[in-house]
Amino acid sequence: MVKRIKVVAAIIMLTIMMGNEAFANDLLKESEDIPEVYNGVNGTNEEKEDSFEVLLDKQYSIEQFEQTVTNLYPGVVLSAVEEIMLIHIELPESVEKEEFLNNKEIREFIYAQGELPDISIPLNPLGTVSLNKLNVDVLKNLRARMTDEEMFDAMAWHVDEITNNRKSLDITKGEGVKIALIDSGVDISHPVLAGKINMQDSYSYVTNEPSIRDDNGHGTGVAGVIAQIAPESVITVYKVIGEETGESDWTISAIIQAANNGNDIINMSLGTYKCDDVESELLTIEAYERAVQYAEEKECLVVASAGNKALDLDQYYENEGIKHLPGGIEAAITISSVHKNSLATYSNFGSNIDFSAPGGDLAYVDGLLDLNQWIYILYPTTLDNGLSSLGVPQGYTFNCGTSLSAPAVTAGIADLLSYSLENKQDLNMKQIVEVLIEGANDIGTPGKDNCFGYGVANIYNSIVGMK
Repeated sequence: MVKRIKVVAAIIMLTIMMGNEAFANDLLKESEDIPEVYNGVNGTNEEKEDSFEVLLDKQYSIEQFEQTVTNLYPGVVLSAVEEIMLIHIELPESVEKEEFLNNKEIREFIYAQGELPDISIPLNPLGTVSLNKLNVDVLKNLRARMTDEEMFDAMAWHVDEITNNRKSLDITKGEGVKIALIDSGVDISHPVLAGKINMQDSYSYVTNEPSIRDDNGHGTGVAGVIAQIAPESVITVYKVIGEETGESDWTISAIIQAANNGNDIINMSLGTYKCDDVESELLTIEAYERAVQYAEEKECLVVASAGNKALDLDQYYENEGIKHLPGGIEAAITISSVHKNSLATYSNFGSNIDFSAPGGDLAYVDGLLDLNQWIYILYPTTLDNGLSSLGVPQGYTFNCGTSLSAPAVTAGIADLLSYSLENKQDLNMKQIVEVLIEGANDIGTPGKDNCFGYGVANIYNSIVGMK
């Protein structure tokens, strides 16, 4: 469990912060049994200047570290994610950081120390393109004879590709599977998402934002892809991104909570590259590794996007010492983007890639950006999509990226797990991944490669292999 631990004058006070209010239409619905993230969620604990994180060596315990700090430095405030032994430390003015970390008794406990970086989601590239440079002919033709929801379904070419023209959806739709969405929140009032969100466990880690309402748009789009491919699954929302960025400590805490809440799969269409120093990078990698491994031990599979900077992630790590996280963690299932049997121009690649899935790509027709090559996704009904003059209804937009490929695989895995449960096959997550491997379309270099991993996910082929 995530705990907040105060160490003051040799008195250790342990407090588990419970409760939150989640946004539901115009009502605030009270949720229970949600612990507070350790760095001051919702403005309850402002971070001090002399603050940093440490990971404890696994041979020690948090209690041993607490007692040592209490004896040596009364007044230090510690906050812990117990499951992975991650400690946030706030020093009083009377204690210097260098003095604290160089103390031999304290140093003995520490595996790594530093500051966790921010985490972000890719911006929609449409924001930089003039409206008169966009081609939306297909959408215009459909809108004349379809409702908004029917058009959303009709334009889902990415769903056709991963499900063999929706044959898999005739067999299974993800019933009974719980999916955690760690992202920017969702628009729960969107008609496509009606009845699909687990409000009881959904939670916002973003400071001063108790609602899971999506003020960015990214999380709603990702949730829409899940709803198309695993429409009977249940989505629990963990908001770790505000309008632009979030924090790694929120994200790590969300992974732990999602696993503790009994979710089967965690979708993470976000990431971080940034660390200011080698020590912080070591801390960040190890913290994410411990969190993802903890989820794995709980039979909760983490699926992560590869990122959209067209980077060779192996070379990037070798040259810069920086990973793309959480997708760079071995225990995570990392997804690249494919378009027309080629790696999408923006997609990262490397030995960490496990599968690929449709993500759309940049294409031009007669000098116009062809949005028919992009993915038509959900967008918050509370935000202006900026495309209404082109006939794109509010509540929808276009985007491309590994952020959309990851939930396609997440939803596909949910379908496979649901089929296994329905047919009493009792497959564990490792076995489900093996089934996904067997059914994947192996394009590129035979076998696992750095662009497509084991291949393009094919849910129908995988289900056939389970029969």
